[in-house]
Amino acid sequence: MKRWTTPLILFTLCLAIVANVLLYLRTNAELDDIRSNVASLQKNLTILESVSPKLGQEFPLSVGQSTLIQGEGLRLTLRAVPTDSRCPPGATCITEGQAICLLQTEREGSVRDLQLTQPGLYHDYSEQTSDSYKYRFKVEPYPAVDTQTASYQYRLLLTVTK
Repeated sequence: MKRWTTPLILFTLCLAIVANVLLYLRTNAELDDIRSNVASLQKNLTILESVSPKLGQEFPLSVGQSTLIQGEGLRLTLRAVPTDSRCPPGATCITEGQAICLLQTEREGSVRDLQLTQPGLYHDYSEQTSDSYKYRFKVEPYPAVDTQTASYQYRLLLTVTK
C-alpha cells in the first residue's frame, strides 16, 4: 500500500497544478476579453464624440457617451439606464414595466438632468419635451427572458427637434 501513496500524492499535486494553470489561463483570457471590450467602447466613444447630429437627425447614444447638436450648442450625455423593468416577450408580467434613461443636457453653461421614460410592451418611439426641445427616443435592446443586459449594451436612439 505504501508504494502507491507517493505516486498518488504526486499525481494529485500534478492535477492541482494543471487545474490552477488552466484557471489562470482562463482568467487571463477573460481579462483580455474585458480589455478588448473596453478598448472597443473607448473607440466608439471617440467616434461618437466626433459626430455632431443636426436637429431632426436620429443618432445613437451609449451609456457614458456624449454628442453635440449642431447649431444648438446643446450637449447630450447618456448618464445611465438605472431601471429597465420592461416585460420581455414570452414572459408573464404583472405590469408592463418601463426603461428609464438619465440624460444630461448642457447648454450655455446650464446643466440639467432629464429622465426619459419608455413604457414596456411599447416597441415604438416615445416622446418627451424639455426646455423647448422635443426628444423622440427608443431604448435598445428590448429585454429578453433569462437575459441580463449590461450597462454598456444599452443604446438610446434619439432624435432632437424644436
